[in-house]
Amino acid sequence: MSIGARSWLPTLTVRLTPDEKRQFVEVAADHGLTKAGLALVAIRAVLAPGGAAALNIPTASPREPATDRITIRLRPGDGAALDARAAQRGMKASTYLAALVRAHLAASPILTADELHTVKQAVVVLAGVGRVLSRMARSGAQGSPLPPEQRQALAQTRCVLATVEQSTSDLARAALRNWESRYE
Repeated sequence: MSIGARSWLPTLTVRLTPDEKRQFVEVAADHGLTKAGLALVAIRAVLAPGGAAALNIPTASPREPATDRITIRLRPGDGAALDARAAQRGMKASTYLAALVRAHLAASPILTADELHTVKQAVVVLAGVGRVLSRMARSGAQGSPLPPEQRQALAQTRCVLATVEQSTSDLARAALRNWESRYE
């Protein structure tokens, strides 16, 4: 998908087991739909008047607090450094450590909620710059042609920008997964 072709409508992300995803893909194919198309049909069916009641959707159980506990010993000075690092991120030391552990268990980078928001804003800015570069390339092709070295530099910049945008988006998505399971 090109950067300029993205829709700016809100999105929804779900996580399925591999078997659930396989079954969902099969149902979509059986009905001649894409995965997104089938998901949209299901969402609209639930949102239709009486839709949720007709499907007998169970109510969510309240979230249980975290119960797994560990005790660690830190080297002299590590406690102060931990407190300082957690304070820089606006967190309690225990919350910060738990987030770090979850991140390492998931093999995903960790970002705080504020940092994640900043990364998401950066993705929007990068996408905007990509659209501007695309327009510049199109207008150069329609009007007077750009010199070959400028066309090459513009193409390379667009390629690098797309890679940075994707990497930043992947980083934000990985960090969001860490925070979705956060217990305080």
